[in-house]
Amino acid sequence: MAARKWHYAVLATLNEFGPASQAQLSQRTGIYHSDLVAVITELTGRGQVERSPDPADRRRNVITLTPGGRRQLRKLDELLADAENEVFAPPPDAAGTGAAHSTTRRTGAPPRSPPVNKRLPGPPQREPSVGRSASPAGTAHGS
Repeated sequence: MAARKWHYAVLATLNEFGPASQAQLSQRTGIYHSDLVAVITELTGRGQVERSPDPADRRRNVITLTPGGRRQLRKLDELLADAENEVFAPPPDAAGTGAAHSTTRRTGAPPRSPPVNKRLPGPPQREPSVGRSASPAGTAHGS
């Protein structure tokens, strides 16, 4: 199932908002108009959207989601949900060893140790002076 993020964006937008002009799709998806034309051509070739002249303005095209596009969107939604569940799943045990083993198995690299929360030392404390008087400077003692 070859799909790009722009395919998903167009299919999901059409599913949510219904048929739209290419200009509306460009605004709603954030895909530049020139790039969107190529995406729509690809999706049309796959039978996932239809491009037809707008009855109100024959100079514009209206893009409509097809049943094949709805099926593709459901498949992509399932793949995204599976990926989210895997990424955000809690570790299988309290120590998290299952997740660590899983990381090693997928990447071949051992998991990184969690950062150690060391307390940084504060400013040095001044030791009280021994044998000095606390009287203001310039005054004589015992006079």
